Amino acid sequence: LSSSHVDSLAQLARLYLNQGDLNNAQKRLERILQKSPQDPQANMMLGNIYFTSARYDPECGPEHKQRMEEKYKGHLTRAMEYYRKVLLKEPSNVYAANGIASVLAQSGRIKEARQIFAQIREAAPDQLPDAWVNLAHMHLIQKEYTSAIKLYKAALDKFFHGHDQMLLTCIARAQFSAAWLDPRRERSRQQLPGENGGDYDLEMLRRCKRTLQRAMHLAPRDLSLQFNMALVLKTSTLDLLKYVKHANDEKNKIVEAGGILPAPPFGKHHLDQAGADIMVMMRLVGILQKITDEREFPKARQADVEQMRSFGEQTMELLPKYTEAVQADLAEYENQCRQIREKEEEERQRREQATRAKEEEEALKREAEARRAEELTAKLLKLRDVVDMVPRTKERAGGRGGKNLPGEFDDFIDEDAARERLNEKKKPK
Repeated sequence: LSSSHVDSLAQLARLYLNQGDLNNAQKRLERILQKSPQDPQANMMLGNIYFTSARYDPECGPEHKQRMEEKYKGHLTRAMEYYRKVLLKEPSNVYAANGIASVLAQSGRIKEARQIFAQIREAAPDQLPDAWVNLAHMHLIQKEYTSAIKLYKAALDKFFHGHDQMLLTCIARAQFSAAWLDPRRERSRQQLPGENGGDYDLEMLRRCKRTLQRAMHLAPRDLSLQFNMALVLKTSTLDLLKYVKHANDEKNKIVEAGGILPAPPFGKHHLDQAGADIMVMMRLVGILQKITDEREFPKARQADVEQMRSFGEQTMELLPKYTEAVQADLAEYENQCRQIREKEEEERQRREQATRAKEEEEALKREAEARRAEELTAKLLKLRDVVDMVPRTKERAGGRGGKNLPGEFDDFIDEDAARERLNEKKKPK
């Protein structure tokens, strides 16, 4: 065959692959390998065909199980051989490396596959979105849901600008798995099944619901998406009812113990939203129950759809009772809060009155002390005025006593005057 003939066969095989005709595609590719056994393109496509054909149904009967296992393992072995031929020819071919890692993952060798996917993503971060998605699959298999969701979202934004039904479905699956409160898995919120009455994280279920809505916007006729949405709506509503019942039981225990009621975790709007979700679920159930073609929707799922319909009918009957209970709990909580506020207001007023009384008492004491101080000051001033009115006596010679005050000791002899008169008599005339 000439090179142009090989290219023609390769293009023809690619057309058959796009149409899903794997047999005719395989025949054209094998003709290429008869003349050019190391052709990378033909080996790569044949590896993809065998990998795609490797299907295993665990629900098959025991008489077919062994045959199916042998066929499954044989297809994976052939796919691995073709991928290795490509790598021998082109050691840097990331597509062949991705194929080998995919075969390892399908064979249960998750750790090895994860390492290869991570190496491909680091070596060619902008070339192969499958490496990002497959690495996220490995995290999902190992129940590392947060890492899986981050990788799915990164691939969705980087390669598909946020619009890809398959990746949105993968994200929703990871979110639904992460919402389950597995007691064997550590969680940052340290919440276990039954602790708050439910088995799922309602916030994560709400995120899953929004993701499925985006996927359904891209593929509104996809019945698998409609079934998944109905399942999420049923699960979230059922767990909400469990949470509400648990909260009501805890409230009754607190009332019996005479304790203080906590704020109700749910309100009427939560149950109104649950009612709207059940109506949407019932419409989806009605669509799925009309599907009779096995190729469009598997009959094995019809039993689940019937359970959803029965659950929806029962829930629509129960929701008014739950709504009434939630409103009663809210009214009781608000009444308790009002009583607490009234007591706090009375206590505040009592403290204010006590403070004002104390301030008034202290003010009266200060006024009394001020009056006493003023009276004492007035007495001192009056006493000082009296003292100032008394004249001081003149000091006698030799430092003896002073002159008597007028009118004081008038019956005594004035010694100074007598002495002056005696001196005058002694003076010569």
